[in-house]
Amino acid sequence: MKKILVPIDGSEFSAMAIEKAIEFAGALGSNVVLLNVNEFNRYLTYAGVPMLVDQDYFEKTSQVGKALLEEAKAKFVNMPDRVETVSLEGDAANEIIEYANSKDFDLVIMGSHGMGNARRFFVGSVAHKVLIQINKPILIVR
Repeated sequence: MKKILVPIDGSEFSAMAIEKAIEFAGALGSNVVLLNVNEFNRYLTYAGVPMLVDQDYFEKTSQVGKALLEEAKAKFVNMPDRVETVSLEGDAANEIIEYANSKDFDLVIMGSHGMGNARRFFVGSVAHKVLIQINKPILIVR
């Protein structure tokens, strides 16, 4: 197993996925890509009408995602040279699916629940959508 993708969002289950990735990468010598998707742009419209949004707030959400990636990367203390971070913008599930399917990953490890519990009730969880639509082996951690 050469390359593992780990989508993260700062949730408890995301932290568990990171721990599992450390375990797999350590045992198998795999490279790891930590991925965070900033979904802020999804909420710039209400009922199809564009909303005015403070650019500083957008920058802050982007910075939070990057800090989250750096925190996660620091947990790979025995293999920092084998960990890469990627930050994307858009719908989390769609971005994870597109990124994973377009790259040469041997495994995707992600948490079963993320930060968006209320949204999951209405439109289905990110993990569920990824599980159904991804063309890679996937390990869901809970």
